[in-house]
Amino acid sequence: MEFAEFRFATARLPRHEKKSAMSAIPAVMPIDEIVPGATVRFTIIEGKQYMSIRDVIMHVCGRDKNQTAEIWRRMSDENKAELSPYCKSYQFPGRGQSEQPVITFPAAIQLTMFLPGSTAAFRRSSMSKIISRYITGDLSLCQEIVENKNMGEIKSYLKLMNTVEQDTKRKMNEMMEEIPATSYIYATYSPAFHGLVKIGRSKNVKARLSSGNTFTAPAPHVLISMAPTFDAVRDEKKAHDYFDCFREEGEFFKITHEEAKTYLHSVIKARHDQELEEYSSGSKGPLVFV
Repeated sequence: MEFAEFRFATARLPRHEKKSAMSAIPAVMPIDEIVPGATVRFTIIEGKQYMSIRDVIMHVCGRDKNQTAEIWRRMSDENKAELSPYCKSYQFPGRGQSEQPVITFPAAIQLTMFLPGSTAAFRRSSMSKIISRYITGDLSLCQEIVENKNMGEIKSYLKLMNTVEQDTKRKMNEMMEEIPATSYIYATYSPAFHGLVKIGRSKNVKARLSSGNTFTAPAPHVLISMAPTFDAVRDEKKAHDYFDCFREEGEFFKITHEEAKTYLHSVIKARHDQELEEYSSGSKGPLVFV
């Protein structure tokens, strides 16, 4: 899906301005200090600097090109309308390039306020600190403002992105230190137990299979599926209870491989992903398992 499909959200240039705008020399803003090897394309139109919306979303949300296009497509018409006065259509040079929306530097900061995902949320939190400093009268901002004016808009924007990114990395590292360890609920089968599926839990499924096949199983167990979990005891019990009427003995159930796969993916993994998102966004505070 090409990003240029969403040109309706940008303000198109009048015909008499088209030539001068397209003759502007585009440039690439390296942001290696934020994302290794990453760049944001920008150009100058009518004396104003515009950034590629696609590149901004890609790096703020940590997504690839196709996901970036989908994020822009799903953005509400209200948000797009709010940004529209600060957007234009521009075709960057290069083979296969088509027109795409570009946005002014100040509006790019506003754009980040609308973007989804925990990574973008971390960046918004960091930016809110700057606003709080302004509201509370932090005089150190005066010196920073003078420095920003002297360094110019591009370098100033890079400085802001770098500051926000460093704060984001710190928060993400703190989150990873607090987040519960990941274990797995797994489903296996063995020719020795015809028609049965074993559902168990382990922090290391590969080691668990190796150990079981070496010392206990008369025929090797083969992995059917596995799903991550933050609470293996809870989710193993829920899986056993779900298939209880098909239980033959202990962890062995008379179910199909597809039934086991479906449950692990749609219930165990889905719960893990939801808890991870809730924890990452801070919407429910630290994860609490019950």
